[in-house]
Amino acid sequence: MDQPTTGVPTVVWMANRDAPINGKYLKFILFEDGNLALTDAEQYIIWSTHTKSTSSISLQLQLHDTYNLILFEREQSLWQSFDYPIDTLLPDQPLTTNRQLVSSRSSTSYASCFYKLFFDDYDSILRLHYEDPVSTRVFWHDPRFLHWEVGRYQYVYNRRASLNSDGEFKSSDGLEIFSFDYGIGPQRMMKIEIDGNLRVYGFIEHQTRKEWKVQWQVVSRSYRVHGICGPNSLCTYSHDAGRRCIYLHGYKMVNSEDVDLIPLVLMGKIKNRFFNLEEN
Repeated sequence: MDQPTTGVPTVVWMANRDAPINGKYLKFILFEDGNLALTDAEQYIIWSTHTKSTSSISLQLQLHDTYNLILFEREQSLWQSFDYPIDTLLPDQPLTTNRQLVSSRSSTSYASCFYKLFFDDYDSILRLHYEDPVSTRVFWHDPRFLHWEVGRYQYVYNRRASLNSDGEFKSSDGLEIFSFDYGIGPQRMMKIEIDGNLRVYGFIEHQTRKEWKVQWQVVSRSYRVHGICGPNSLCTYSHDAGRRCIYLHGYKMVNSEDVDLIPLVLMGKIKNRFFNLEEN
């Protein structure tokens, strides 16, 4: 998605998120049999849609104004990017059964990471989930409350959630959210961020240019996001300084540029101890 004022691209979908390759000699090919594929310098297929067509003449690949990339055969959709979200939902893009939003590892790496938004297989409720190799936890909706206490419905057959162009997000489990700038207006998107928070953005005027501005977020206090400081650390918060990560004695960061996501080490060994600050 291109921002017309700043010219800075906003990535909303990608084909090979967890299989990055050298961009040199990279090809995006629509084969005559209807398969859309990404190939590397050796012509190996890195990613494909696994689609089949009966006639190459009737094939079309179109990028719509909604930013949905669609492969058509005789005006029938064979494949579309809206069915395979990464970390972003665009207006009228559905999040359904067996689909999820997954956070990126950092601002410079789009690889899948620890935070996920998805419908629970057991009770059909939309949840935010943290999962790393040694720890897993649901942190939204707040597990201290039962589903009916927060207005959610269990065991809904047709699971679906979507953000509309006015800034309303609705889910089949009864969840309904309105962005701060709700109404006819700017472009919008919903994104699960590297810090684990789920946010709705509006593309609005700011001083002399347009920028993406947060219009809603699911966790108002960022220190309440589970795992935000990583293993072997303690999350603290103050009104003046905001969120702060304190590391246990003898521990240090592996990577200072990725403080929220990279585990800390003691004498070269990973220690799987977690601390989570709960609000009093």
